[in-house]
Amino acid sequence: MNFIDEVFINVSAGDGGNGCLSFRRARNLP
Repeated sequence: MNFIDEVFINVSAGDGGNGCLSFRRARNLP
């Protein structure tokens, strides 16, 4: 679940649309 944690950190950091895109990509991954 390290990958999920990293995505959450990216979203929390606040990269704007980039954070949202990363989160959506993570949800698409198995």
